[in-house]
Amino acid sequence: MFYGKEVELDGYFAQLQIKDEEESDFDNYTLVIDNGIGSYKSWILKHVSQSKPSVPRYFNFTGFKDGIPTFLLVGNFNGGLLQTFVVETTEAGKDNWMERLKFNETDTAFLQAEKLTFTFNISGLQPNVYDARVRTGNDIGWINEAESPTVKFTIYSSRLEREAKNQIAVVIGGVVSVAVVIAFVALFLILRRRFYKRKECNDNGTSESRTYETLDNKRDEANTYSSVASFTEQKVPDEEVAYENLRLKQMTVTTN
Repeated sequence: MFYGKEVELDGYFAQLQIKDEEESDFDNYTLVIDNGIGSYKSWILKHVSQSKPSVPRYFNFTGFKDGIPTFLLVGNFNGGLLQTFVVETTEAGKDNWMERLKFNETDTAFLQAEKLTFTFNISGLQPNVYDARVRTGNDIGWINEAESPTVKFTIYSSRLEREAKNQIAVVIGGVVSVAVVIAFVALFLILRRRFYKRKECNDNGTSESRTYETLDNKRDEANTYSSVASFTEQKVPDEEVAYENLRLKQMTVTTN
């Protein structure tokens, strides 16, 4: 019986293959051999892994405690051997990594109640922006640096500076809001001014048209008056002649 199953052996060799191994597969196995004659034989086999550890599942900056940055780390399969964690930092954007902390997976100073869960802090850092990463390895080897989980964090010179930065952010936000309001008001005033200016131009054009019309009317009246005067001047001589003829006739009648 092997791994809870009966296996018939034809010869002297038996082979067990485990595909897609998981951490739970690395354990002790019992081999029992029995040929039906006499007592059976049994052996305990220990199945161990011989590989580098897996990349940690989780790593993050969790804030400050007494002004010191703290972090949370959740490890992963150790490859079958005791694994060690190394915490390193560098100034953000640079590749000058420095080791800050080193512990193994059984270190109770960092290990929490949950399996492979660790909390720790990094002291001695000056105010700056940093990158932090975790490398892990065992006697077989270490994970690739490119696979190491990395987080960014900032250390301020003091709490007052943090508060000042927050206040500056608030002020900047307020200034931007006021600027937007002023821009809208200015745009409204410009458009309003253009509207009234255009209306004034239209009114002036109407007044000028009316003035021109009045002048034309007056010009027409003057022409009419001139025509009447001319007509009158032309009629007056005829009336005078008629009056003169009448006067002569009266004188002739009187004489007779």
